[in-house]
Amino acid sequence: MEDESKVKAAMPRLAARDKRLREQGKAEGDNEEDKSQYRDRAKERREAFNQPKKPVPQAVKQKPAKAEGSSSSSTPAAPTAPAPSKGSAMLAKMGWAGQGLGANGEGRTDIIVTNAYQEGAGLGAEGANLGDAGELARRRTKNDYGEYLSTAQEKARERYNRLN
Repeated sequence: MEDESKVKAAMPRLAARDKRLREQGKAEGDNEEDKSQYRDRAKERREAFNQPKKPVPQAVKQKPAKAEGSSSSSTPAAPTAPAPSKGSAMLAKMGWAGQGLGANGEGRTDIIVTNAYQEGAGLGAEGANLGDAGELARRRTKNDYGEYLSTAQEKARERYNRLN
């Protein structure tokens, strides 16, 4: 009997607790739905500012005409075609056609030379510069005895010349 009296006493408290939890769950559920729902802010911005889905490619600006006196005395150099490399191919896909980089198209057009340096030697150290990095990589990846022989002879000559 004592257990039944405890159950009867607890039932109103449990019902009140369940009701309170349901009400809180509904209030929190509404907030969670708003938070978890995806909102395409980029789409809203495009609609608000009347922007297209894909940006319009910008036209290449023409170089401003220079003073006529300086242009007649010196002939303009013909633009050189970019060397076939991975970097130039990537730039060509983005619209670059070999002109100089920068706002006015007057930037450098020549290839930046990469040099390999001996490991552990500083930039100013004698004999640290091993030469063109691309050529050095080609020599090291080929398994050619003649190439090895010529490299060994060059190093021996350099050591001999340093002694004299």
